[in-house]
Formats: sequence, structure tokens, C-alpha cells
Amino acid sequence: MTDLQKEKLYSIGLDLQIPKNESSWRQHYDEAMKFYQQYGTLSIPKRYAGNNGRNLGVWLQHQREGKRSGRLADWQITMLDHIGMIWEFENPWIVGYRHAEEYWKEHRHLMVPNTYLCEDGYRLGKWISNQRSAYHKSAKKELNTEQIAKLNAIGMVWSAKPGRGKVCR
Repeated sequence: MTDLQKEKLYSIGLDLQIPKNESSWRQHYDEAMKFYQQYGTLSIPKRYAGNNGRNLGVWLQHQREGKRSGRLADWQITMLDHIGMIWEFENPWIVGYRHAEEYWKEHRHLMVPNTYLCEDGYRLGKWISNQRSAYHKSAKKELNTEQIAKLNAIGMVWSAKPGRGKVCR
């Protein structure tokens, strides 16, 4: 049976007699597919665990490594591509900014608690804190003027302490 035939049978719910390691792979795949259907992305933080307790973020990272090293079968790559697998990640700052922008659209402020996690597991509170540190040059990497302008445009408060908020224009 070809990989394509296996994939078609699996997609209609037929679970062939498959080896245990493939069964485990398909269970993780199902969790990834559910995540994709709910959030429209597979950009999942490495520490994200699904509803069933499986560490989906780590599993996806292993799939990326498997593809790079040639250990992932063609049918697995095809199935992951079908649900929007992200094989290479975009700039982490842009990912954080998108989460901050979504938070701002919903709450109309960026006074995000340090421990705040987005629904997809992204640590937005930590990211915001890091941007404040970078702005005040206490971090190794400073923000560039374009990043500062983007954050200002969505209401960034550069000091989390009451009465010390500063927005540069």
C-alpha cells in the first residue's frame, strides 16, 4: 500500500493495523489537527501541552527535526503540510507583536500581567516585560525605532509601575 493510499484511508477514519509508534504519531497528529482547526495555526510554543496532556509543542519540534534529518516519511510530511505545519519560524519579535496587537484589540491596553498566557500558550506577559526592559536598555538587545513606533501605535506603556507610564511619540 502506498503512503498516499494510507493517508486517504486514515482521512476517512479507517485505522489500519499500524505499528505502535505510528499509532502514537497519529494521536499527536490528531491533536495538532484539532489545534489547527481551533486556532488556524500550528505556531505553538514549545511548552504547550494539549487537552490530553501531550506536549504538542515538543512533538511538532521533533517533526521539524525529523524532516530536516530525513527521518520523516513522505506521507507524514504531506499530512502535516495539509494542516498548516510551519517548518521554519518567522521572526520571534513579530510573533510577540502580533499577540500584543490581538491583546490590545480586545482589552484596549497593554498593561499585561507578567504571568499572562494567551490561549495558544504564548507568554505575552513575559514578552511585554522583555520589551520594556529592552526599551530601557537593561536588556542585551535594544529595540529599534520601528519596533518602538509599532508598540506605541498600540498603546505600549513603557513603565509598568502606576503613574510612570511613558509613551514616546
